[in-house]
Amino acid sequence: GDVNTSLVTLEKWGPDSVNLGGSYEYTIRVSSIDSDIGVTDVKVTDHPPSSGYEVLSTEPAATNEGGSMVWNLGRIEPGGSRMITIRGKATASGQLRNCAMVEYTPVLCIPTTVVEAGLVLQKTAPARVSVCDDIPIRLTVTNPGTGTARNVRIVDELPAGWTADGRNTVTIDVGDLGPGQTQSFDVMARASKTGEFENTASANAGDGLASEAKAKTSVHKPVL
Repeated sequence: GDVNTSLVTLEKWGPDSVNLGGSYEYTIRVSSIDSDIGVTDVKVTDHPPSSGYEVLSTEPAATNEGGSMVWNLGRIEPGGSRMITIRGKATASGQLRNCAMVEYTPVLCIPTTVVEAGLVLQKTAPARVSVCDDIPIRLTVTNPGTGTARNVRIVDELPAGWTADGRNTVTIDVGDLGPGQTQSFDVMARASKTGEFENTASANAGDGLASEAKAKTSVHKPVL
């Protein structure tokens, strides 16, 4: 026979009839039938007949609790099963009846993949320009990681005397960058004086992601 307890199936089978004094075996199988949910603290109890029957051996070994045989099987993985074999003999004629039961605790596991986002900023600008020229700056931000970089922002504090659209700070809200995604932004700046200039742009995102990049430009007077 078998009993379906929603997450566990308990099955038991043996011979229909045996000879008096002859030994015979019966088998118990307990199975976790759900493909996602395992069970733990599995305990099988078998109540042998109180008379007319003698237990000879069990595999695995049972613990005796008040005349009943108990197996603490621990955990059974989803879709797994455990077998129990009892060997005994009939010591009196008549009908022998023994019953088994199972107790367990459901175990539900879910997989969670841990990913890691990255952030790399690159900055390019011409090495030498005239003070009269526009200065093209390209800011490129890349996520080389396996997760999404959230709320990415680029900030470039321009050198003293430089402006872009009338401002000396360039701020770009990039938004989210997916794994392997790259975005580039072009900024046109103008210098009001000559000299050697180098400044650092920074990119930041959620979860503490940050990156910096520098570019050096020489601004000179035009040659007539």
